Amino acid sequence: MAPTGRSDKDIFPTDDILSSPLNRYEIHKILGQGVYGKVVECKNLDSKENMAVKIVQKNLFAAAKKEVSVLKNLRQLDENKNNLVRFIEYFHQKGCICLVFEKLDKSLHDFLKERSFNPLTVPEIRVIAQQMLVALNALKSIGVTHGDIKPDNIMLVNHMAMPFRIKLIDFGLAHSASKMKIGTEIQAVGYRAPEVTLGCPINEAIDMWSLGCVLAFMYLGRHLYPIRCEYESMRILVKLHGQPDDNMLNCGLLTRNFFTKDINSLNAPWRMKTQVEYSLSQGCTVKPSNDIFEKFASLDDIAKTCDGEKCDTESEDTRAFISLLKHILRINPEKRINPRQALGHRFITLKHFPRDISNSYVESSALTMKNCNIEPSLIEIKHFVTSSEVESMNAESSNLDNPLSLEEEMNAETDNGPMAATDFDATPSAGNCRSTDEPEENADGNDNEPPATAVLEPTAAIKTYIKLPGTCKAASPTPVITIPHEINIGHNAGSKDDCRYSNEAEENTGGNDNGPPTTAGLGTTAAIRADKELPDACEPASCVSVTDVPHEPHMGDKKGNRGFAEVKCRYKCLKRIERFFTRMASCMTTKCRRVLAHFKK
Repeated sequence: MAPTGRSDKDIFPTDDILSSPLNRYEIHKILGQGVYGKVVECKNLDSKENMAVKIVQKNLFAAAKKEVSVLKNLRQLDENKNNLVRFIEYFHQKGCICLVFEKLDKSLHDFLKERSFNPLTVPEIRVIAQQMLVALNALKSIGVTHGDIKPDNIMLVNHMAMPFRIKLIDFGLAHSASKMKIGTEIQAVGYRAPEVTLGCPINEAIDMWSLGCVLAFMYLGRHLYPIRCEYESMRILVKLHGQPDDNMLNCGLLTRNFFTKDINSLNAPWRMKTQVEYSLSQGCTVKPSNDIFEKFASLDDIAKTCDGEKCDTESEDTRAFISLLKHILRINPEKRINPRQALGHRFITLKHFPRDISNSYVESSALTMKNCNIEPSLIEIKHFVTSSEVESMNAESSNLDNPLSLEEEMNAETDNGPMAATDFDATPSAGNCRSTDEPEENADGNDNEPPATAVLEPTAAIKTYIKLPGTCKAASPTPVITIPHEINIGHNAGSKDDCRYSNEAEENTGGNDNGPPTTAGLGTTAAIRADKELPDACEPASCVSVTDVPHEPHMGDKKGNRGFAEVKCRYKCLKRIERFFTRMASCMTTKCRRVLAHFKK
């Protein structure tokens, strides 16, 4: 801050009165000081409400007017729902400009300092991340870039009453995204996006990078990148993420401050300068950093810093957090996830959580979000499908293509409960495949999403309805399956030789469920429906029997009632189910390939 004839304390002492055309404010204490001035806590003498007043020196009037212009622009947004500080008014006093804001609790940096920089838990980080993403999405919607996101500018509203409820403050470096000039020095070192450091074109994506650094700071209790030396910050960035691509380095106005190449060769690769080369070219001394980031070879190593055993749900939650962090901290801003996409990431939506409501970790996470008392957001989001989710679905499809042997399946059923029923209401084909789980959408929100795996609810029996393609009428290429097969668990064991099927299939002309049987094979064009589940009343046994359901012969049925063949062999029944899931796996693989092709584009 530029020196003045009198100190700030002399200009605005405690108990001094600040007067605007509408209100009077009594100064209580200084809350903080920065480059542009200082912030004092005041009491509105009329409403008795505590306020925060930012006092900007007169030699920085241009910057103050620019900030006021941005703050007025923010008034078109709902400050509470979008987690932005509420701006009250501004006025002139003693040659300075005074900006009045609502009084908040403490900064995120001060909060961690009070707890000796002990990291926050992943559920606590999620609550803050969600609110910050809503704020950045709101700023992006009106074309504003904050330009100075760091722990000091994220304020807790009232940590005692609403734990981890936050708001974004300090718009002194905010710009209109369309008017940001290349080479503008904004953002704090250690929270500065690589395109800013290199002098590349910039936009709202720089705020997402800073947010990623804040999330890492909360998880580690330490800064992810050095904050005192720009060269050291770039060195660690290259160590963790790799060197920026040549297109990015070629367009950067400041690239040669940190990188060099043979100027006599057109195709010579860029390389990062050594500390000596940087010191000679910039005329400064580089002090090597020695902090926690020196232990990391990649962002995946961050998860290894937390001590203690974790339950499976917590471990998966940590992996989801690291996944979001890696999508935010992309060196290339064009590949960096935007706020709306990040709000659809599984770490925010909790899509990766188990459905077991009795899970203690899930309960704790839900309570953290509830206590925060977050304002409901009206943002329409789409599920952001990550590569790991696509790989997981491919792995599940692979498992379906290689079903368990009879012995393995029996052992798995003994450990995990009896076989379950799934609901499918359409022909299993590449173009029309849906399961009981809610389908996930890709990053662009189109309909070419990979199908979610079916959720299998425990039950003691499966009842399917099947009709062979050979018995279908020409007008019904994908008929509804109509043959009942009831699997009763707990009957006496039968050998493989006891398996007997009716070789002649008849069509049910009456259309009811009690029609005559056909063979048990699942036709590729048959539509499958699990309409009925038997009560879970029987204990699992090594064998099952498929018995017929009595039915009355129909008019015109010359052959009469042939009855159902009794099958006392579980092996054959499992084979039918195996063929069904094999077709489903083929469907899922096709859908996943479409998603991967979309991502490659």
